[in-house]
Amino acid sequence: MKKKLTVLTLVTKSYIKILDNYFLPTLPKDIDTMKILYVNDLDNCRYSSVAKFLEKKRLEMIYEEIKANMGHNVMFIDADVVFSAGANFKNEINDLLKEKDILFQYNDTWYNFGVFAINCNERTEQLFRHFLEKEIDKVKDIEYLHDQHQINALLGFNHGELHDPHEPVLVEKVFTHVKHGSLPQKYFGNHFIKKSYPADTPEGVVLFHATNTYSMSEKIYLLHDFKHKFYDRAKK
Repeated sequence: MKKKLTVLTLVTKSYIKILDNYFLPTLPKDIDTMKILYVNDLDNCRYSSVAKFLEKKRLEMIYEEIKANMGHNVMFIDADVVFSAGANFKNEINDLLKEKDILFQYNDTWYNFGVFAINCNERTEQLFRHFLEKEIDKVKDIEYLHDQHQINALLGFNHGELHDPHEPVLVEKVFTHVKHGSLPQKYFGNHFIKKSYPADTPEGVVLFHATNTYSMSEKIYLLHDFKHKFYDRAKK
């Protein structure tokens, strides 16, 4: 069976222009389906409250798509991403997922929950169902806790870089049977300790995730610069 690849993302009002100006215009045409969850205007709410709300909405979206796409693959990609020209990654992602259940963009020693690909099967359905039903509501009660911490802990990663190392992330179980790994570095994120855009952009870069920015203006500058150098220029 030839597997389909569905791309998912989630946006609030403040990210719609980023989605429209950078993500969607550069998204490769070979993607079978693109689904976007638009969340109502939350810009006037406290950041911590918004973040916790969006974490659960994202998880609900992913879980529903896993159930709807059993036997195929999905890839969640944060909206602050721009793709390089000629980056037809569907076949590569499907090939990589032949041996793995889930593959993440990598952050030095742990997984980034902003870009990841999922093989929709019984193992990943169980993982995300448990995540949604048993773990995600903990983020409301524990200030430092985020969904990124939880997915790492659920897969057996519990590194101090995530938060206070004296307060480990406690999850009810570790999914040792789920086969996980990291995407190639060319699925590049600006979140390494010693590597950042543009100096360390890998050869054959597929996408750039403008994470770990300190302001919206910085984020847009990085997206614009990457699009100019790796998409617009290559199209001419």
